[in-house]
Order: sequence, then C-alpha cells, then structure tokens
Amino acid sequence: MKKILFIVLLISSFGFSQEGTKILRKNIPDNISLNTKVFIPTSPTDFTSPNAANANKKWEIQTDIDLAGGSFTAPANITIFLNGGNVLNVGTFVGNNTSFSFINDDAVFDLFSATVSGTFKTKHYVATNFGAIDDNLNTTDNYQVGKNLLDIVNSVGGTLVWNKKDTGKYWASVQPSALDSPFYPTSNDVSWFVGNGNDYVTVKHEAGVEIITITNDLPSTARYIFYNTRGSQVLGGTLRGDRYRHRYNREILVSTAATSAASITLTITVPDPYKDITTLETLVEVIPLTLSNANTNATEIADYINTNLGADGYVATATANNVVFYKEGVDFTIAIDVGTTGSAFTLTQSPYEWGHAFFMSSKTFFNKIGGGIVMTEFHGDGISGGQQGNGTSNILTAHLTNGYIDEFGVADNLNTDYYYLTTPRTLPTPHEWFSFAPNAMASVDLLHYKYWMLYYDVNDNFIEKSPTLIPYESYYPRVMGDDRPAIAKYRILVENNGTNISDFYYFVNSRSYAIGNVYEDFEISHTRRQGISNPGIDFTIRNFIIRDVGGQEPQFALDIEDDHKHPMGWMIDKGHFWNNANGDIIVKGASNGVISNCLHKQNSWNPRFHDTRGLALDTGYGRQLKIYGNTYEHKNVHLDINMNFYGNHLFYSRVYARQGGSLINGNYLINSSINDGTKVGETTSQSGGGNSLTYVYSNIFKFNDGWVNDDLIVNTNNIVWNNNRYDFNDKVTNHGAIADESLRTIVINDTGNNRLRADRTTTLANKGTSKGTVVTGLSIQPSNLHRLGWAEYAADLEDFRIEGSLRIWSGVQKDFRIRNGVINGFINFELTQWLTDGVGAFNTIKVKDIDVKVPIEIDANEGYLNNTQYGGANLQALLRTKLDANLNLVFNNCTFIMDDTSTGLFMYLGHRGYTKFINCTFIAATSQTIDFTSSGAFGIGVHTGTNTGAITNINPTVDNVSFVYRVGDTEVLY
Repeated sequence: MKKILFIVLLISSFGFSQEGTKILRKNIPDNISLNTKVFIPTSPTDFTSPNAANANKKWEIQTDIDLAGGSFTAPANITIFLNGGNVLNVGTFVGNNTSFSFINDDAVFDLFSATVSGTFKTKHYVATNFGAIDDNLNTTDNYQVGKNLLDIVNSVGGTLVWNKKDTGKYWASVQPSALDSPFYPTSNDVSWFVGNGNDYVTVKHEAGVEIITITNDLPSTARYIFYNTRGSQVLGGTLRGDRYRHRYNREILVSTAATSAASITLTITVPDPYKDITTLETLVEVIPLTLSNANTNATEIADYINTNLGADGYVATATANNVVFYKEGVDFTIAIDVGTTGSAFTLTQSPYEWGHAFFMSSKTFFNKIGGGIVMTEFHGDGISGGQQGNGTSNILTAHLTNGYIDEFGVADNLNTDYYYLTTPRTLPTPHEWFSFAPNAMASVDLLHYKYWMLYYDVNDNFIEKSPTLIPYESYYPRVMGDDRPAIAKYRILVENNGTNISDFYYFVNSRSYAIGNVYEDFEISHTRRQGISNPGIDFTIRNFIIRDVGGQEPQFALDIEDDHKHPMGWMIDKGHFWNNANGDIIVKGASNGVISNCLHKQNSWNPRFHDTRGLALDTGYGRQLKIYGNTYEHKNVHLDINMNFYGNHLFYSRVYARQGGSLINGNYLINSSINDGTKVGETTSQSGGGNSLTYVYSNIFKFNDGWVNDDLIVNTNNIVWNNNRYDFNDKVTNHGAIADESLRTIVINDTGNNRLRADRTTTLANKGTSKGTVVTGLSIQPSNLHRLGWAEYAADLEDFRIEGSLRIWSGVQKDFRIRNGVINGFINFELTQWLTDGVGAFNTIKVKDIDVKVPIEIDANEGYLNNTQYGGANLQALLRTKLDANLNLVFNNCTFIMDDTSTGLFMYLGHRGYTKFINCTFIAATSQTIDFTSSGAFGIGVHTGTNTGAITNINPTVDNVSFVYRVGDTEVLY
C-alpha cells in the first residue's frame, strides 16, 4: 500500500489566477513513519537485534515478521501495536515495561513456544493474540503459551481472556503440581499459577471455551494453582481433565528373575469406575518366563501383554527389568502368582488421586472461582486445597513436663493438672503469626479446648503469658517497640487430658492456609476422587452443582476436613447434588459453619451397598454447624455433636442423630424418620458423642407409603423427643386431590413391611425422654391388630396422643414416669431388657393422667384383644405387663375403657412388684370381672402371674367392671 501526501498551496492573487493553484503529490515509502514516536519494524533483525534508539516508542507491526525461534529483548517502554501484521515464532522474549495493542483478536504476537521473562505494563491479554490455538486438536499443546500469559498477567495483576476464535477448544498438557511454600524459593515453577506472589489477577474463559487436558500419566497435577495471591479469580468456560483417557500406569519390577522355565499368573481386576466396590472385569493371564535374566523376563511380560491384551487397549513397555503398562482411561489393580518360576516381583499401583482442576495452595486469600465455570473429568478433584507451614518441629508427650506455669513465669511441678513445654523454642520464623494444631497422627478425640502461650526473649527470659487461646486460630505476638525485650521464644501450656496425653502430637507453626475464598456459580462432574476437598478456612461455596463423583476414595462431592475445626463463618449454600458415590458432604472435624438451602437429589443409580438411600451428609467429628433449609431426597443424614438441624425437608430419607447435644427442630419429613445413633457400616467417621443428649422437637412426619422391612425409628434413649407429630396415611403429600380416596394408604404390617420403633438393645442408663408425641392415622393389618402399633422407649413419656396401641419397649431398668396421654388401643409394658429374677430392689414406673381406650372389635375373634381368627393365641389385654419383670407400677387418675366386648382380657399384671391404682376409672362395654386370683401365663381370664406382687386399688370408679382380690391385695374406698 502506498501512502500519498497531499500538499495544497494556497496562493494569493498576486500574479496568479485561481487556476494557477498547484497540487503536488509525493510518494512515501511503506516503512517510514512521519511520527518520530512510532517505529515500523520490517525484518526479524529489528527484534533479534533491536536498536536502542527505538525505546519509548510504539512499534507498529504492519507486515508478518517471522523470528524463527529468535530471541527478542525489548527496548524499554515500547508498545507493540499489531496493525495488519503478526510477529511469529518468538523464541525467547524479555519484556522491559512492555505494552501491547492489537487491532483485533486475529492479530498475533506469537508466544506459543516462547520462553518469557521481564516486566510488562498492559493489564488485558487475549489468548489468541499471543499465539494460543483453539483448533480442538490434541496435538496442539497450548501449555507453554498459557504459562507465558499467566506469568505476564500475574506480574501486572491483570486479566487473561481465553477467547473463542475457532472451535473454542484449547488442548494443553499439565505438569507436576508445584506445591511449594511461599515462605521458601519456588523450586517447581512449571504449573499454571494464578497470582504467584501478585494480587487481583483474573483469568476468564469466554462462553464456549474449553481447556482440555492432553492425555498423560502424571499422578499429581492441577490445571490452575492459586498460589500466594489475594483477590484473584478464574471465571467461566469449561476445564476438562483426562480421566477417561488418563494412563493409570501399573508397574511390574522383576526383582528376581525366573529360576526355572515356567509361567506366572497375572490377574488384572477392573472395578466399576464409579463404584469401586464392584468388579466389572477380571482378567487372568498365564505368562511363560524363560530361564534367563530379569531384563529378559520383563520383556517377555511386556510382549505378552501387547500381543494378548493389545486388542483390548493395554499397552506395555519394558525398560531394563521394569514393565510399565496401562489401558487409557481405566484404573485397575494387578496381582501376580509366581507359580514354580522362582521369580519375585515388586508391584507399584498408584491411586492417581491428585489430578485436579484447581489446587488452592498456601497463602491464598479471598480469591474466587466461578462465573459459570464447569470442571469435569479430572482424575482427582474439581478443587482441592491445602496448607503449608514453615517446617517447625513437632511437640510430643516426651517434650512436655507435668506441671503449671503461672502469670509470672514461675513453674509449679506439683500441679499435675497441666503440662508445659520443657524447653523454650523459637517462634516460627520469618512469620509474624502462629497457630497451635495437631498432626494427623494425634488422636482425634484429644481435644484441648484451650491452651496458653508463654513468651520469652532470645535469652529465655520470661516476658508474659497469654490468655487462654483456641487451637487452630491464628495469633499475632505483641510487637515490642518500647525498649522492652522482643518476643522471640515460647512455651505452650495445656491441660492434662488424662490418658490421651500420651497421644500428644502437636505443632506451633505459621501455617499458611487458603482463607476466605469464594466458590460460586460452578459445576463439577465426573471427577474421580472428590468434587471439592479442603477448600480452606472461612470459605463460601454457593450456587453450584456437584454430581457424578466417584471412582477413587473418598468419593464425596464436598469433603471438609481438619483445617476448618475452629474457623467461623464458612458456608455451603444453594448446592445441587446427585450421583456421588460415597455421599454428598462429609464434614470431618470442621466446626462453626453453615450448610443451607441445598438440594440433595435422589441418585439415579445406587452407588452404595448399605441401603437404597444415598448419603447426603455425614458430620463425623464436626462441631457447631447450622444446617437448615435443605431438601433431602432418598438420602441419609448423620449428625454428630452440637448440630443445629432445622427447617429442612426430607423425602424418603433418614436422619441419624448421635448423642452429643444437637438440636433437630422444625423439620418436615415425608416418609422419613429420625433415628437415635448411627447406621452400622455406613458412616466413615464419628466421635464418641460424650454424655450430652440430642433434642428433637417440633418436627412433622407424614407417611403415605410403605416402609418396606426397615425400622421406622430406632431409639437408644439418647434423644429428648418433644412435640413431634407423626401422621400416617396422610394424603396431603400425594399429587392429587386431598379428598381422593383412591390415593395410596399404608397398613402397618409385620416384619415384612413397616415396623414402628425397633427394639434396640442398649446397656447404658441413658436419659432420653419423649414429650408431646402425636401419632395419627395408623392403619394396622387385621392379622396384627393384637401386636402392632406405636412403641416408646422405656423412659419418661408425657403429653402424648396415640391413635393406636402403645408398647413400652426395651430400656434398661430405671425409675421413670408416664403422664398426660391418650391411647386409642391397648398399652403393653413389654420392657424387653428388664430382669425377671426377682433379685434386688425393683424400679418403679409411675403412670398418671392417661386414658387407654380399646376400640370395639371387628367380630368375636378379630380385634385388638382377641385376634384368634389368624391362628394361635393372638391375644392381648387392655393393660398388660411383662411376666415376672422386676417392676413396681403406680397408676394415678388413669382411665381404662374397653369398648371391645371380649371377656377376660381387660388386664394382666404379670410383674413381680407391687401395683397401685389411685383414683382410676375402669369402664367396659360388657360386664368384666378382673379376678386377680386367676394366676399363670397370660391368657383369657388370667389376670396375674404366679409371682405378681401386692395390688392396691384406691378409690376406683367402675362401670361394668368388678374385681376379685387375692389375700394381701387391698381395695380402699373413700
């Protein structure tokens, strides 16, 4: 293109007419700029051998210039403006306060394979402007250009945009994860870092952009690593790992060659990729070995695999005496039977669980991952976090002295309620903060709720003692700027925790955590290990989907572990979960957090073996969590110590509430239940629970579907039940008109279908109670009218209404009270755990202000009391006690009404102790004679056992009921 300069001479009329005006044209060469501040390069040497005179200028690129791998050290303060031309194949590029400007996204300053260093000024970078290629070819490796751009963007706190120019799909390799501490020189700076010592960096993936991992065999990688940065963020797009293409190498080292020519047996076991407890395929291969050497045997094994299993995708390579083989995308285990070969092998089978989309490394504060980003198909986690210290030594029991140090630094070794660090140690350096926390080898139950720091100067002179401090929290020693000695050393002082002190394994360290990071508006799917592990301290996770996680333990969508035991304010909110192999959320040791407004959807397949429900939440060793507003579909919830579980909706789910002072209130449960304890074999962690009780109150239970051979409620008497309502055959939850009688109703059956309240044996004298229980709508299968209904643990029970029969069940012997209740059926003191030997003092059950009313029978031998139509005895009494139980009973102001016309089944008192009726009413539809002289095993007309104690009936009111007393029994009338 020629540039034409128009020079117009405006001449006055002196001597010339207007027609005499002249126009002169002058041709200007292409590469000449009229602006002395603009330089237009024309050849590679303008870059590889730049003229210092072109510093502080705009370099305007008008034609393509190929550096062919040459180096470019930029003069100071230039702006590279690509205006019609490109700079290609840059080898080494050193910036010097360099800026960039591009006419459009097609202009390229090619750093695809370059090595980049130096300083830069531009804040905004578009990937394709620097040679990134989105051609969706796995042979196009964008790793180096991505690293170059991140290095530049990190250095200026700028923004990198991965744009969609062609397909939007960028393939890029990954490198071994660089997990160095920011407190030491970085030794493995090969990963895609975000931040790397700089703050407020942004990486944005445009809509339709994917960064796809090139197939590899590395065990530990991450696409991005947040590292030593504050306020940085990665947004949008899709990050896709190589899970289904990864090479999970298995190694066979021939440590001893065959001593005889024979065969070994190689067994390859392939698990279900999302359910590792299930085996999909087992290959048994018989491989002949010759009498040679280890290297030859290794070659024979590799050749056999390639020849016989190659068609199935297995690839083997022998190097010296070591065989490495894999099948892309398939994790498997191997075993070898050496047979008679005399050979020996060492097998290496890495779990390959550390291939992540993100790693939140140390010293990362208030960063963000979100903007609709999708993380999928990584062979590790979507997001994983960690912490790093500065290498301080551990503090073990052997380093402690049994004694106390007071506020003046004086030791008292006679006070054995404490332990202190024997020798002062130097505070962690070079940092200004410290925390006190256990190593993983410490007993989890070793919970020091407070400790003290004793501060010393460099010469071990005592300066001051701290107040009580909290483990895991970060603290900052006082800076001495007023001529007092500087704090340089410390001792710790802890309470003697009894025998557990032998497990002492703690550190005083300047741990560098990921703190306050936000993860929002994202989706994680098909990751092999977990969705998110250890996201840091005081994190926020909200507005997200995590699904289809599984293949390598632990296999949870969210795993919140030890780093979070103390920190307050972390939140998981508005998450959607489904199809996660071991469960959705596990909280192992974390405390002071919130889990709210999440939807735990029913899994579309059953990844677990415990039951048909999934696991939504396990709070093993967790403390002080608020869990509210969540919806659980066909999933279990495990609550540990000090949980506040309220305002949740559960459908076909179950809550397991361990002892430990939790609050469970205001929940709405559809065909769901709350159990006392832990489902055996299901939970991955739990604490002992201590001696506190869990409080379950003001919950509403609705049942309109069969329970199918499972205990409805398991009660070990660790729970205080208060004002809970159970509505059976409630149609409000069905999708249809409430008045539609064709909607399904349930009938309480024998063990084949519904069981209400299991007989859970316990040897502890626990102190749970039940108050305000309302049970409505029970419908009993006719063949079981005489034996099924509602059951309550043998403990304090008050303010209840049961539309059905009541059994007082299980329970160690103790005094307790039952009062203020209505029972529309019989009452049976079954007391399955009570002794019957008549030895020792008897416990007393006091019953006051209850009404027991048995409805009229269906016919003469089908009803609550006489149900002999269905074979056998099938009998029950309106009031019945366990034969020979070591029990005293007192009834005060109780009413017993028998509308059933069966005779001889009003009352059976089989227990050994005394019975008192005080101001009680006895009413029968037909004449009933209660003859206490008729003794023996329970049956029609039998009213006492042979060992039944004295009966006292004080001021009874009767209607159609009369009594015959034994010698020693008493009736008192006022």
